[in-house]
Amino acid sequence: MMRSCIACEIASGQSPAHVVHQTDRIICFLDHAPINPGHILICPRAHLSDLTDLPDDLLAEIAHTAKVIAQQLMDTLGCDGVSLLQNNGAFNDLGHFHLHVFPRTIADGFGWKVAHPSLENLDSPARVRNSPSDVVD
Repeated sequence: MMRSCIACEIASGQSPAHVVHQTDRIICFLDHAPINPGHILICPRAHLSDLTDLPDDLLAEIAHTAKVIAQQLMDTLGCDGVSLLQNNGAFNDLGHFHLHVFPRTIADGFGWKVAHPSLENLDSPARVRNSPSDVVD
């Protein structure tokens, strides 16, 4: 039995959410477990699992929407900045593509532990050369 998709349920109106913006192709709503107040998810209405599943025009619409939302968060909340976060594969806990847009403050305590690899470790055979189509395996 296939597990239901909460993002699809929200997009179809079957599950409640605080929707902040929507079009015929995307829906944006407040995260139920926000990193900071104002944390918004942008999801395609169609069930698409990962970034690599998105058609380019839909990805462009999502990116443009993220830009507009980021500016609105900075204008209305007076935050110090905005972060975007997207997880794929095993790290995508919804199983439905979603882009996190969340306000940041200097003192919010959110962050990543930064590793500082050597230059040799950065010279990976899987690096991107000149464009995404030039990825070396």
